[in-house]
Amino acid sequence: MYGLGYDIVSDDYKVVSLSYRDTNNEFMSNTYVDLYSVRKDHWETLGISPYDHSLTDRASGVLVNGALHWLACRTFEYSTAIAAFDLSADKFLEVSGPIDLQDNCFMCNLATLKGCLCISTSLPRDINTVTFWIMKEYGVKESWTKFKIIEPSLDDSLSTLLCSITDDDDVLLDVDE
Repeated sequence: MYGLGYDIVSDDYKVVSLSYRDTNNEFMSNTYVDLYSVRKDHWETLGISPYDHSLTDRASGVLVNGALHWLACRTFEYSTAIAAFDLSADKFLEVSGPIDLQDNCFMCNLATLKGCLCISTSLPRDINTVTFWIMKEYGVKESWTKFKIIEPSLDDSLSTLLCSITDDDDVLLDVDE
């Protein structure tokens, strides 16, 4: 997994690489964090992520508010989390997700909508419906706003938020059929 973002504090573009390395424990795989600074032209190993990033197959981190975001699991209790790598501090923080989701993020996708962090999901119990949560004020748990798109042609396909909402509030979806 990877992410690219701009650090406004150091005026630098950074690449974050999350990778797995073999361990002797077959039930636990550590996620190693490496950071590349374009300004310094240098890779640095930061250590092990406090999260298990194997929850999602999304390779690229979602850049919002100076941080790269991935859906992950807390390693100590194996519950769902939104892990945010702060590009200025070069460390992970956690962003509170919507209360409705809690630990049901296994079928979720992160994206950016109108500059805000967004989660989309199409759960089996909600056939023909794609549910979105958008964090209107970054870091404020209470600012998550939920909306749904109901479309009979979605059937059992998994819909992923592709890019953004247009100026007319149209949402672009990528539907796997």
